[in-house]
Amino acid sequence: MGRIGSKQDVARDLQTAVWREVHQAFAARRDADGMTQAELARRIGLERERVHYWLSRPERMTLKAAARLLAGMDARLECRASLEN
Repeated sequence: MGRIGSKQDVARDLQTAVWREVHQAFAARRDADGMTQAELARRIGLERERVHYWLSRPERMTLKAAARLLAGMDARLECRASLEN
């Protein structure tokens, strides 16, 4: 069985992948509907600065933040695990 990497590397990679998906969903919503960070913040009951904070850097994204942002965009995250050979 091959070594994937340290637990910290795996966690960081997962966090980055979640951030990337949320960020891409926001970009799609912005392009399709003109949604702004301010509008998204209003929808989830937070200030725009908090939305910007989460969307600006992968290491700031938590699963809870991702869930709130996606709910405000009427979106959801699908994920799957794959086994290394």
